[in-house]
Amino acid sequence: MMISDPGGAPSNAWAFRLFVLAVLGFMLGSGVFSGGDSVPMSRFAALGVEVEVAFLLKRDLAGPGVTPVSALLAVEGAMPSFELIDFRFSGRPTGADVVADGVYTNAIVLGRPLTPVAALDLALEGVVYEQNGQTVATATAAEVLGNPLISLAWVANTLGRMGRGLVLQRLLDKDVLFPDPEFRTRLEAQARKNMTAEIASLAEG
Repeated sequence: MMISDPGGAPSNAWAFRLFVLAVLGFMLGSGVFSGGDSVPMSRFAALGVEVEVAFLLKRDLAGPGVTPVSALLAVEGAMPSFELIDFRFSGRPTGADVVADGVYTNAIVLGRPLTPVAALDLALEGVVYEQNGQTVATATAAEVLGNPLISLAWVANTLGRMGRGLVLQRLLDKDVLFPDPEFRTRLEAQARKNMTAEIASLAEG
């Protein structure tokens, strides 16, 4: 089982640092966890956390010609999730490093419930990072190329050019927030010590 991960560099600021705007990678099914599961730290060289909107498809989706509207029609629902990324090299990465490393993919923790997306404005779905009870960062899914459905269409069209596509009930995850690099460093340090993460459902206030 393969899990497509179109999660690379959604934030323009971070993307320009890496000299890439969008990339895709693949994650093994053995890296998929549910909320409440224990994830062994032995999986990681250097753990990082990204907040995601994960899509479950109800039909195949392949380019060329996929639009955000046709992508929406292929989605069974979405769920909040955490991608647990892994920094497996030292020094400052280049765009080529990120691609060669598989876009940091390692594992994902899926939240619940699975939420129908037709009535949601996914661009306005947001995330709040709190540390020790204090809000330290916020973002919305508009940072994902303007809307996660634009990213989903991009993945389907990109795979289509490779003679591939997204298949029924394949899970895709898309970043909501790739934090400011300085905040990200603090988040990673906290994660390596001891971090408790909670996921609220999409569209929940």
